Amino acid sequence: MKMPETMYVKPARDGVLLRNPATGEIIPPEGAAVTLGPYRVFWLRRIKDGDALAVATGAGAPAAAKNKRAGGEE
Repeated sequence: MKMPETMYVKPARDGVLLRNPATGEIIPPEGAAVTLGPYRVFWLRRIKDGDALAVATGAGAPAAAKNKRAGGEE
């Protein structure tokens, strides 16, 4: 299965600061789209370690993040 070239990620819990290695910017709590490219291993490791969550891509990604914050089911 081929991995997408971009992924929507967000911090797994409050207090976790994720820095996008491609841009140096902090990923906001609601998440952001990141380009995998040479940083694929970095993001997969953050997800495996429990520091980041991969959120479904597309128009539903930001809505899913808001829904989870409000206590709703994903």
